[in-house]
Amino acid sequence: MFFPLFQFEAVSARAVQQGLQQLFERWGLPQAVRVDNGQPWGCRSDLPSELMLWLIGLGVAVIHNRPYQPTDNARIERTHGTTKAWVEPSQCPDLTTLQQRLDWSANVQRAQYPSCSGYSRQQCYPQLTANPRRYSQPLEAQQWSLTRVLTFLAPQRWVRKVDSTGRISLFNRSYPVGRRFQAHWVYVHLDVTSLCWVIESAQGEILSSPPSCELSAQTIRELRVLYRKPSRQRRPA
Repeated sequence: MFFPLFQFEAVSARAVQQGLQQLFERWGLPQAVRVDNGQPWGCRSDLPSELMLWLIGLGVAVIHNRPYQPTDNARIERTHGTTKAWVEPSQCPDLTTLQQRLDWSANVQRAQYPSCSGYSRQQCYPQLTANPRRYSQPLEAQQWSLTRVLTFLAPQRWVRKVDSTGRISLFNRSYPVGRRFQAHWVYVHLDVTSLCWVIESAQGEILSSPPSCELSAQTIRELRVLYRKPSRQRRPA
C-alpha cells in the first residue's frame, strides 16, 4: 500500500482507511495491527484516534509501539530497508512504475523468496491466504460493532482541567462542568448504558453528565469523531 506523498503524516486518516479497506477485502481482517504513535494513528490528546476506534469496531486490536523504540517493530523496519533496496524508488519515472515495483517486491518476498528452510513464507504459512475473517466494504455496517468500541472505552478514565469558562474538552468538543469548578481537575469516564460522559470531582461527586454525541456507529465509521471547525471560504474580491 503506497501513498504518493513525501511524509506519511501528511496522509489523511480517510486515505489510510480506504487503503486498509482494500487490503482487508483481499486478505481478510487481521487479529491485530501494530502501529506507531505519529499521525494519523496517534492522537494529540490521551483519547484513542478515529482510525483506532474504527478498527476496534471491526474486531481488530490496535497495538502501539513505544515512542522512539523502533526495535519494537524491528522486522518491519528491516523490511522497509529491504524493499527500498529492491524497488529502487529513485529509479522510478512515475508513481505507476513505483507501485508496480512495490507489488512485485511484495509478491517475491511473500511467494517466492526461500526464507523458511528453503520455502517461501506463503508455503510455510498457507493458512494466511485463507483467512476466515472475511471483509466486504459494502457490508461493513453489518460487520462493524459499536458494542466493541464501548467495551474498549468503558474501563478507561481521563483527567481534565476545567477552563476559565467552566468547560472541558473531549475529542475537540467542549463540554460544560460549571464555572465554579474552573481550574479544578476532574475525572471523566463513559457510561456505556446512557452514552454520557460522566464528569466527577476528585472526591467522586458527579458534576456533569453530558451526552457523548460523537460516539455513534456512523460518526466513528465515517471518521467524524473529532470536532473540526468549518473552513472559512474567502469572499471573492
